Amino acid sequence: MMALGRQSSRATALVALVGAATMASAQSTGSSNPTSGGSTSTVLLALAINAAIAAGMVTAFIILRPRFPKIYRPKSFLGPKEERVEPLPDSLFGWIMPFYKRPSKAIIESNGLDAYMFVNYIEMMIWILGPIFIFTWILLLPVYAASTSGDKTGFQLLTFGQVGNGPTEQKRYVAPLLAQWVITFWICWIVRKYVLNFIKLRQDFIVSPRHASTAQARTLLITGIPNDFLGEQKLKELYSHMPGGVERVWLNRDLKELPDIFDERTKALNKLEATESKIIKTAYKKVKKNKVAEGGMEADDAVDRYLTKKERPTMKVGAKLGCLGGQKVDAVEHLRSDIERLNKELASRRGDETDYTPANAAFLLFRTQVGCHMAKNMTVHHEPYKMARRYIEAHPDAVIWPNLSMNPYAQKIRTAAFWALTFVFIGVWLPLIAFTAIVSNLNGLCTEVPFLSWVCLIPKPALGIIQGFLPTILLAVLNILLPIILRLFARLSGLPTRTEVELSLQQRMTWFNLIDNFLLFTIISGVSGGISRIVPILSNPSGLPSLISQYIPLANIFYISFIILQALSGAGGGLLQVAGLVIYYIKAFLLGSTPRKVWHIHHDVGAPAWGTLFPAITLITTVTFGYAVLAPLINGFAFVAFILFFILYKYTATYVWDMKPANETSGLFFMQAINASMAGLYVSQLILTVLFFTAQQRNADGTSSQSSIPEGVFMIILMVLTVAFHIVLFDSVGDLPTALPLTLLPAASSSSYSDHATGSHGAYGNDGYSPNEKQHALRQSESTAYGGSNPAAPAVPATGVNVTHGARPPVNGNGQYGNGGAPTKTMGSEGGDDGASEDTFLHPALRDPQRTVWLPRDRFGLSAHAVNRAREHGIDATDEGTGFNEKNRIETDVYVPPGEKML
Repeated sequence: MMALGRQSSRATALVALVGAATMASAQSTGSSNPTSGGSTSTVLLALAINAAIAAGMVTAFIILRPRFPKIYRPKSFLGPKEERVEPLPDSLFGWIMPFYKRPSKAIIESNGLDAYMFVNYIEMMIWILGPIFIFTWILLLPVYAASTSGDKTGFQLLTFGQVGNGPTEQKRYVAPLLAQWVITFWICWIVRKYVLNFIKLRQDFIVSPRHASTAQARTLLITGIPNDFLGEQKLKELYSHMPGGVERVWLNRDLKELPDIFDERTKALNKLEATESKIIKTAYKKVKKNKVAEGGMEADDAVDRYLTKKERPTMKVGAKLGCLGGQKVDAVEHLRSDIERLNKELASRRGDETDYTPANAAFLLFRTQVGCHMAKNMTVHHEPYKMARRYIEAHPDAVIWPNLSMNPYAQKIRTAAFWALTFVFIGVWLPLIAFTAIVSNLNGLCTEVPFLSWVCLIPKPALGIIQGFLPTILLAVLNILLPIILRLFARLSGLPTRTEVELSLQQRMTWFNLIDNFLLFTIISGVSGGISRIVPILSNPSGLPSLISQYIPLANIFYISFIILQALSGAGGGLLQVAGLVIYYIKAFLLGSTPRKVWHIHHDVGAPAWGTLFPAITLITTVTFGYAVLAPLINGFAFVAFILFFILYKYTATYVWDMKPANETSGLFFMQAINASMAGLYVSQLILTVLFFTAQQRNADGTSSQSSIPEGVFMIILMVLTVAFHIVLFDSVGDLPTALPLTLLPAASSSSYSDHATGSHGAYGNDGYSPNEKQHALRQSESTAYGGSNPAAPAVPATGVNVTHGARPPVNGNGQYGNGGAPTKTMGSEGGDDGASEDTFLHPALRDPQRTVWLPRDRFGLSAHAVNRAREHGIDATDEGTGFNEKNRIETDVYVPPGEKML
């Protein structure tokens, strides 16, 4: 699901870049001088073109929205019924008011706290930028533009660099100083308000019966456990001091080659389903083309009645390097035999889990939520690093199993090494970003750098496209590749869960955006316009401060264009999801080769990758804070951008995304985004401080001298106060963003969530605080256990679909987490009433049974024959709940595919 979300985000970004090529030609309309009025035409043309693109996308969205519910409102009819949202009216405009009136906070109930806090962060930025936009436009625009001796025109008139260097004009720097102080205090006030609001929301969320009654809320993952404590009884005794003690312990074990065998069987099952389905589809095609009668040819084997010997699928076995040599065999017969062999091998190797040596980590299910939280925050072992890493609210579907057995010292070394490597890659990306920044300002370079004079001979439209389109595309490609690398670094660091990997990725991406996409690009893009002046300065460095003061503010035009692109084309593309729409139908047409694939194409719903999405938004925050005083025009564009982002992400978080419990952190991404925003504020203050200290005034005798030392001193004072605020704020809240305060526990039964049925979001079991709550949750779960009736997700029919193979059965009294709807028996599946079965946190190679082979039922009897032959090999198989329609295409009508669970 997260992968789907990442692909969707990248596709949306590429759609947004469509406007860049046409927007870029605006740069060719102005003078080659970066201080010229070309900045005005660049911004206005960018605005006009992206507004037109956005209008077209929004119009298309309004028209297509009711026609493609799978793309534009899957959350209204897919997934667990208790998490679905009320669909909006299908009329063209009748949906707008119901969407506007729907409270954003309702996102918590359908998609969890992470999704809501992302929307809430955008709302916070609207509140921050609204007053800043009005205040800076009123105060700073006249100060910068009115009666100054600067040489800039167009929108560059409205920047810090337009203030002349005369002694009188230099006194105007008091205005940006005042503005930065007011802006800083306003940002700190709003940030504090939203941080405290988040803490309350998170506390309400974690103590609510809906969340607190789950086993996930009481499960702790501990890594780095020394051998003398790697025993279930020893761990229970160690944590017996916690309220209620430990109910269950699952030890991580060294399974040696067992996971590889398990993965090999899964691949073989996939191949068998694909091969058998291909045979059946081939028979349908031959009958349709009258190449064979519907009764088939005379043959003993059912397949031979419709396929010749040459048409039967084959595969190579024993080939070297995957393709050299090997023997050709019948694919179906070989796969059946291979799966039979792997089933027997897994059964013989599984045996008793205690046959495998425990390895470094364990999952502990506490009897009480408060006991789990106390164990998380308590120092356990008296030696360094041992049992030091503890992760609250562990979920089996989020575990990265290979990382659990890592030695704590090795994990520390890996963490340090891959963080160092992260900064190395940030450095490697520097010249690439620098090249991109230089290309964005070829107009200035070709007139000032002799060996680039030929660039000025390029036709203006072509040069404009190169300047605007190429840098944006290069940045997009670089920003797509880097998260892949940085996510790998986070995973290789030894983090044990996917949520921890995404949190680490968010931090790494924030550093990258701050250093490369903002600081470096600002300096290179601004100074490159005055590169001919840099060369003489190398022999006389005293002129560098004046150059920095003059040219750094000039990069604001690129960032204004970037914000316009993201706000208009980006938001419009996010709503339209043209890439998602196209990919959906391409998959349905080309990849719907098996019932399982068809089901997932029609039922899977994407979700965002927070590790990349949050940094993308905080980058815009950093850029806006950085130029809020230097180029206040950006504040208005950013304010509108965040309004459009709010509309976009409120809609997608409500009707499009489907956040899974395994990926929920209860808002921790938000707190890291706050830190990233504060870093952006520090950078803005640092830049203005440097500009004040480097500001030069031209004296009457022709000499130059520093003119704004007092302003620079006051900026240092402001930076100290900002750091103090940041420290005091986070010190005052302490562990509140992650802790469970005892004072809230009595209020749990009266939480605002108590009226809601216990759902699957954030849960893998149900065990309420009281018998009444527990029975209420059970009745609600039983009443909503089957799929709803709608065209895209048909209800499970009363007959024709075997509940054992695909339909979701009613939740049992144990709220058991196992196969999530497929009641195939697993090891230790007779769990007690604690909301988790005995095999919940066993490795899938120990826990999961052979997934049922699912074949499309056909009128020729081929699927029935294939199912029987598979069962002769001891392979669980079925052809129920699926078949062919009148167009000979595969269809399904089950709530969950056989052998899978509803996540």
